[in-house]
Amino acid sequence: MTIKDSYYEELKKLDIGSWFGDEWKTETIPLLRDVLDLIPSKKEIYIEVKTGTEIIEPLLKEIYLSKEKTNGVSIISFYPEVIKGIKTIAPELTANLLVNFEGPKLIEENEIVSVMKKINADGIGAQNHKDLDVLFFNKIKRENKKVHVWTVNSKEEAKRYYELGLNSVTTNCPGKIREYLSNSI
Repeated sequence: MTIKDSYYEELKKLDIGSWFGDEWKTETIPLLRDVLDLIPSKKEIYIEVKTGTEIIEPLLKEIYLSKEKTNGVSIISFYPEVIKGIKTIAPELTANLLVNFEGPKLIEENEIVSVMKKINADGIGAQNHKDLDVLFFNKIKRENKKVHVWTVNSKEEAKRYYELGLNSVTTNCPGKIREYLSNSI
């Protein structure tokens, strides 16, 4: 079964939760509008686009069905053309370019600033990596862009990024990281 060739009626029958435990075995794939409805006011959600530009119009349509939530929506993608398309059609939405330091890269490190400018990205979401250092951070900040980092699960890394001044971290253990940072800073 390919998701893009399936109807939601088929997809919502899939078991997406039992791998996590018996209590989750009745969980189904939610629609984006259902997820957006669950977001408390003044909270944010990051929506990662893992496809090409074909998703932009249907995605924006869904987002704008929840008009009061648009201030809290950030679109993230590794694909510069997706970020450019979002910012062209909906410049009021936040859109950040994802960058990685390992594995296949769509953008080389020395191109990040010029690509961000060209696509009008609001900032970057960078892989948690030793190369995400003060020099890299300052290059992005000089452009008045935000820097976020993903999958920060150790207390030491969280503290390092906090001291560096990054705008946010994504973690799989938010309680542990929040408690550590509030007790150590």
